[in-house]
Amino acid sequence: MPMTIGQYALDRGYSRTAIYKAIDRTPELQSMTYKGISKGKETTFLSDEGIEILDATMQPSAKSNESLKKNLELAIRDREAQLLQERNEIVSELTNKLTDISERLHQEKEEEMMITRTEMINRIENVGSGVQEMLDQIRSSYESRIRELNDKLSRLEAENNHYKVENARLSEDVNRLKTSCKQLTARIRFAQNHPVKFMIQGKDEELPGAEA
Repeated sequence: MPMTIGQYALDRGYSRTAIYKAIDRTPELQSMTYKGISKGKETTFLSDEGIEILDATMQPSAKSNESLKKNLELAIRDREAQLLQERNEIVSELTNKLTDISERLHQEKEEEMMITRTEMINRIENVGSGVQEMLDQIRSSYESRIRELNDKLSRLEAENNHYKVENARLSEDVNRLKTSCKQLTARIRFAQNHPVKFMIQGKDEELPGAEA
């Protein structure tokens, strides 16, 4: 997001003079500034590309390192909170879903058993020589329905296991983010303690302590 020269200097811990000198030394940056209005006054803005170039070329200061550290920690905390919220929402949704389905299945089972008992009583009262055959048919129908209900319950248990695995995966993501935060903190600490080595080696190279 574009920033004014003053905003950039304050956020990164530099003086405005240092920023203007850096722009004067870099012709490429001169085409990445423009005039605009901030707080009712005309001022000079840096484009997104200009900010990226300045971030890559300016020597880190204690404040810029601290600002970078805070921004990284804030981003990681936001991502952790988002993952935790997503996990909690999934768990809550699954719990509600399983409760609703379980209640519905129990209700269906009770209704089915009531119907079956009624049918059995009615048929027994009116049976003659075919009593055993009718009872066998009723029992077969009842057992078939029980098998269907058991199959439904098995599928629900399989879905529940799947969501447990998904929950574990989300927990692993949170742990990886915590590990990344520790590694980034170690990189920032190295940059603060050894700014010359940090500038020579570059931001993308592996730095001592990055595995801490």
